[in-house]
Amino acid sequence: MDDFIKQKKQKCSQYAQNYIQEKNKKKKVLDFTLSLMQIFSAPTNEDLIEIYKIYAIQKISQINDSIN
Repeated sequence: MDDFIKQKKQKCSQYAQNYIQEKNKKKKVLDFTLSLMQIFSAPTNEDLIEIYKIYAIQKISQINDSIN
């Protein structure tokens, strides 16, 4: 009976260790994927329009300053 219980405990322990290892692997892959998404995220059209607006306003301001 003790051998049976020891076997079950060992199998449960092994299962738990394997589960934790798989979970950690999946978390690492997810973290890596999210970091790549942040690095390579391209600006949207709205972002580009806002950037252009800011640039145009600054350029107009510089032109007006040089005229005055």
